[in-house]
Amino acid sequence: SCTSRPLGMTDGSIKDWQLAASSAMSRADDPQCAVKFARLHQEDGKAWCASKKAVNEWILVDLGVTSEVSGIVTQGRGDINEWVTHFMVSYSLDAYKWEFARDIYGNKKVFKGNSDSHSLRHSYLEHPVDARFVRVHVVDWHRHPSMRLEIVGHQECNEIISEVPYS
Repeated sequence: SCTSRPLGMTDGSIKDWQLAASSAMSRADDPQCAVKFARLHQEDGKAWCASKKAVNEWILVDLGVTSEVSGIVTQGRGDINEWVTHFMVSYSLDAYKWEFARDIYGNKKVFKGNSDSHSLRHSYLEHPVDARFVRVHVVDWHRHPSMRLEIVGHQECNEIISEVPYS
């Protein structure tokens, strides 16, 4: 069946090497801030935290295969009061040519993010998009841009019916 589902951040099928970011707090400054901690329900206090409080810091997920992406689930930093309040999403098939998710008027869509550090916020794209790479761009935040996330959609939905034709 073809329902949207988490694409692997939470269960670890997306590996640490498939994640990248514009910046992250150094281990020396905060050992709980690595890019690899950007997964939903990561133990509290652990998350991706940008090294600077700046607009357009981003985190990138390589889904590994072209997928139909329909939304993003975001979460703040748990026991530490930091979260992203607004963000934009860009996506790509080849990590070279990027498109931004847009609203119905064709403007880059600014998604409303979290309003606390624990609850999950589901954000849906106007239309599902085909993408292998998804980037979440920080627009605004509470205290510090820190987040945990999951990408939602589906992969290999158009299953080929494998029946041998009669010859």
